[in-house]
Amino acid sequence: MRIKLIPYTCVVCNKSGQGRLGRRYCSNECRDKWNNRRSQYNGLATATVGAIQELRVAADLLKKGYEVFRALSPSCSCDLLIKKNNRSFGVEVRTAYQRKDGHLYYTKSKIRAEYLALALPDNIIYKPKL
Repeated sequence: MRIKLIPYTCVVCNKSGQGRLGRRYCSNECRDKWNNRRSQYNGLATATVGAIQELRVAADLLKKGYEVFRALSPSCSCDLLIKKNNRSFGVEVRTAYQRKDGHLYYTKSKIRAEYLALALPDNIIYKPKL
Protein backbone atom coordinates (compact mmCIF):
# COMPACT_ATOMS: atom_id res chain seq x y z
CA MET A 1 0.00 0.00 0.00
CA ARG A 2 1.40 3.36 -1.01
CA ILE A 3 1.17 6.40 1.21
CA LYS A 4 -0.61 9.30 -0.48
CA LEU A 5 1.40 12.51 -0.44
CA ILE A 6 -0.45 15.80 -0.20
CA PRO A 7 0.71 19.42 -0.55
CA TYR A 8 1.63 21.27 2.65
CA THR A 9 3.25 24.55 3.68
CA CYS A 10 5.84 24.60 6.47
CA VAL A 11 4.46 26.55 9.45
CA VAL A 12 7.91 28.02 10.20
CA CYS A 13 9.53 29.03 6.90
CA ASN A 14 6.50 28.92 4.57
CA LYS A 15 8.25 26.49 2.19
CA SER A 16 5.87 24.32 0.14
CA GLY A 17 6.27 20.61 -0.37
CA GLN A 18 4.49 17.26 -0.40
CA GLY A 19 4.20 14.89 2.51
CA ARG A 20 1.92 12.74 4.60
CA LEU A 21 -1.39 14.06 5.84
CA GLY A 22 -0.78 16.37 8.80
CA ARG A 23 2.81 17.29 7.92
CA ARG A 24 3.61 20.79 9.15
CA TYR A 25 7.40 21.19 8.82
CA CYS A 26 9.83 20.94 5.91
CA SER A 27 12.75 19.80 8.08
CA ASN A 28 13.76 18.73 11.57
CA GLU A 29 15.27 22.20 12.04
CA CYS A 30 11.90 23.89 11.39
CA ARG A 31 10.14 21.38 13.66
CA ASP A 32 12.58 22.20 16.46
CA LYS A 33 12.14 25.95 15.91
CA TRP A 34 8.35 25.59 16.13
CA ASN A 35 8.52 23.42 19.24
CA ASN A 36 10.88 25.91 20.90
CA ARG A 37 8.90 29.05 19.96
CA ARG A 38 8.15 29.64 23.63
CA SER A 39 11.86 29.80 24.43
CA GLN A 40 11.54 33.59 24.70
CA TYR A 41 9.70 32.90 27.97
CA ASN A 42 12.61 30.86 29.37
CA GLY A 43 10.58 27.69 29.91
CA LEU A 44 7.94 29.34 32.10
CA ALA A 45 4.70 27.49 32.73
CA THR A 46 1.98 28.28 30.20
CA ALA A 47 -0.23 29.76 32.94
CA THR A 48 2.57 32.16 33.86
CA VAL A 49 3.04 33.15 30.22
CA GLY A 50 -0.73 33.75 30.01
CA ALA A 51 -0.64 36.00 33.09
CA ILE A 52 2.25 37.98 31.59
CA GLN A 53 0.28 38.47 28.37
CA GLU A 54 -2.82 39.62 30.27
CA LEU A 55 -0.73 42.23 32.08
CA ARG A 56 0.84 43.39 28.80
CA VAL A 57 -2.61 43.81 27.23
CA ALA A 58 -3.93 45.57 30.36
CA ALA A 59 -1.04 48.07 30.23
CA ASP A 60 -1.67 48.69 26.51
CA LEU A 61 -5.38 49.30 27.13
CA LEU A 62 -4.60 51.69 29.99
CA LYS A 63 -2.37 53.66 27.60
CA LYS A 64 -5.32 53.85 25.19
CA GLY A 65 -7.50 55.46 27.89
CA TYR A 66 -9.57 52.47 29.03
CA GLU A 67 -10.34 51.53 32.61
CA VAL A 68 -9.18 47.92 32.98
CA PHE A 69 -10.38 45.26 35.42
CA ARG A 70 -8.80 41.80 35.66
CA ALA A 71 -10.76 38.60 36.32
CA LEU A 72 -10.02 36.78 39.59
CA SER A 73 -11.13 33.35 38.39
CA PRO A 74 -9.71 31.47 35.38
CA SER A 75 -13.25 30.31 34.51
CA CYS A 76 -14.66 33.81 33.90
CA SER A 77 -16.14 34.66 30.50
CA CYS A 78 -13.26 37.06 29.80
CA ASP A 79 -9.77 37.84 31.08
CA LEU A 80 -10.21 41.61 31.24
CA LEU A 81 -13.16 43.94 31.47
CA ILE A 82 -12.61 47.34 29.89
CA LYS A 83 -14.67 50.50 30.28
CA LYS A 84 -14.67 53.77 28.36
CA ASN A 85 -17.42 56.37 27.87
CA ASN A 86 -19.80 54.40 30.13
CA ARG A 87 -19.55 51.31 27.88
CA SER A 88 -18.08 48.02 29.10
CA PHE A 89 -16.64 45.16 27.07
CA GLY A 90 -15.00 41.83 27.79
CA VAL A 91 -11.53 41.06 26.42
CA GLU A 92 -10.12 37.56 25.97
CA VAL A 93 -6.31 37.47 25.85
CA ARG A 94 -4.47 34.80 23.86
CA THR A 95 -0.77 34.26 23.34
CA ALA A 96 -0.19 34.20 19.59
CA TYR A 97 2.64 33.29 17.24
CA GLN A 98 3.05 34.50 13.66
CA ARG A 99 4.46 32.61 10.70
CA LYS A 100 6.69 34.34 8.18
CA ASP A 101 3.74 34.53 5.75
CA GLY A 102 1.74 36.46 8.38
CA HIS A 103 -0.58 33.62 9.43
CA LEU A 104 -1.41 33.79 13.17
CA TYR A 105 -1.54 30.76 15.44
CA TYR A 106 -3.45 30.88 18.71
CA THR A 107 -6.02 28.83 20.62
CA LYS A 108 -9.37 29.60 19.01
CA SER A 109 -11.77 27.72 21.30
CA LYS A 110 -14.08 29.16 23.97
CA ILE A 111 -13.93 32.86 23.13
CA ARG A 112 -16.95 34.38 24.88
CA ALA A 113 -15.80 38.00 25.10
CA GLU A 114 -16.61 40.85 22.70
CA TYR A 115 -12.92 41.46 21.94
CA LEU A 116 -9.96 39.19 21.38
CA ALA A 117 -6.45 40.45 22.17
CA LEU A 118 -3.71 38.48 20.43
CA ALA A 119 -0.48 39.00 22.35
CA LEU A 120 2.43 38.53 19.96
CA PRO A 121 6.03 38.89 21.11
CA ASP A 122 6.34 42.39 19.60
CA ASN A 123 2.80 43.78 19.51
CA ILE A 124 -0.86 43.25 20.36
CA ILE A 125 -3.62 42.77 17.79
CA TYR A 126 -7.25 43.40 18.75
CA LYS A 127 -10.12 41.65 16.97
CA PRO A 128 -12.24 43.53 16.15
CA LYS A 129 -10.09 46.65 16.24
CA LEU A 130 -10.58 48.94 19.22
